Amino acid sequence: MRLPRLTSGDPNLRGVVRGASVAFATRLGGAAAKFGQDLAVARLLGPSDAGAFFLAVTAATVASTAGRLGLDNTVVRFSASCAAMDDWPGVRGVGRRSLGITLAGAAIAALALAFAARALGIRVFHDPNLVPVLIAMAVSVVPTSAYTIYGQLLKGIGRIGEGVSVLTAVAPAIATVLTLALAPAWGLMGAVAAYSAAAIGAWVVGLVRWNRAVPAATRGFPVPELLRSGFPLWVHSLLQLVIRHGALVMLGIFASNSEVGVFGIAFRLAFAVSSVLIAVNASAAPRFSALHAKGDLETLKQTARGSTFLMCVVAGPVLAVFVLFPDRILSIYSPEFAAGGVLLAILAVGQFVNVATGSVQMLLMMTEQEDWIMRTTVLAACLALFLNIALIPRWGSTGAAVATSVVWIVQNLLVLVTVRWKLGFWVTPSLRAWRGTAA
Repeated sequence: MRLPRLTSGDPNLRGVVRGASVAFATRLGGAAAKFGQDLAVARLLGPSDAGAFFLAVTAATVASTAGRLGLDNTVVRFSASCAAMDDWPGVRGVGRRSLGITLAGAAIAALALAFAARALGIRVFHDPNLVPVLIAMAVSVVPTSAYTIYGQLLKGIGRIGEGVSVLTAVAPAIATVLTLALAPAWGLMGAVAAYSAAAIGAWVVGLVRWNRAVPAATRGFPVPELLRSGFPLWVHSLLQLVIRHGALVMLGIFASNSEVGVFGIAFRLAFAVSSVLIAVNASAAPRFSALHAKGDLETLKQTARGSTFLMCVVAGPVLAVFVLFPDRILSIYSPEFAAGGVLLAILAVGQFVNVATGSVQMLLMMTEQEDWIMRTTVLAACLALFLNIALIPRWGSTGAAVATSVVWIVQNLLVLVTVRWKLGFWVTPSLRAWRGTAA
């Protein structure tokens, strides 16, 4: 399946669309695999154990993000820069250095999660049964970090489909099959084992694809340069965890596992609205970096605004379905999840704003404005903490959905204004930019 056959007069946009079409098709495959995984978890475990599963996945996601030190975003820029100059030993050096740092950091984070499992399960979430689940889930931290780096490296060198596949499709596809095989006999622990085994499988696939794509010759790449660029993005990623997962964690403290499970399914499904943004970002990131390096801000503006128009066209119908028929969609998982329809509608609106403001965060990353991403994320994370604390104890999962959606909207508007200030243009949907005329 491809993006709509809309013809742009801008060659840069045509390049973005070609890459995004591949990424979007792969992303759809990943979304289908993710849907299969969530469906298997929901039907085989039920809302309560599904809630425990999502809490454990969130804990592992936090650990993996901490262990990557922001390099998963940095490697796209550095690998793209080296590849643009046909410096393949440099590309290999970026990969080797970043992977070595990531594996060390992820191993420390995994151990930290395993040691903290008892305190998290008993003192934070008030569920002793969650302790062994968190310990088992810690196994996934290192392979998840590794396949994330490989996926981003592949995107950086222009292997968009392969990179997006490693990032979004391989692990959920394996996890779906293994969950169906293991969960009926082992329940929640079977689903956790499937998740960790799938992460290992994605790591292997990423390694094989990377070695096939890049010549073996290598040269050293300065670690301080990687870490210096990665640090603000690392802080950004950690704060993004507060924005993206803080509501679910807060629900785990104040609500039942069943309510967490229903919210978790609605939350994950809402990201279908912004799948096209992820696909476009995968294709546009190296192009943004190259245009900025040339100092061609006019073309950069045209490309960003035209791609935003296309994303709104694609995401609009998905939003409409999620807002008009949310109960019916969630009932696919099981009748018990249909009660989360209003949550899905609220979250889908927040994700559509994410799409309608365009690739603003990627623009700042690829134009050496990482510090400003961090600053806007600090403000959004503070707002998330405030709204989660204010709304969730009183309104439960509905408060969590409202808080999360409001924060998504505010954060994207902040970044939109920052792009206007630092780069000199608004990233708004533009049919004229799409057609290649003056925006």
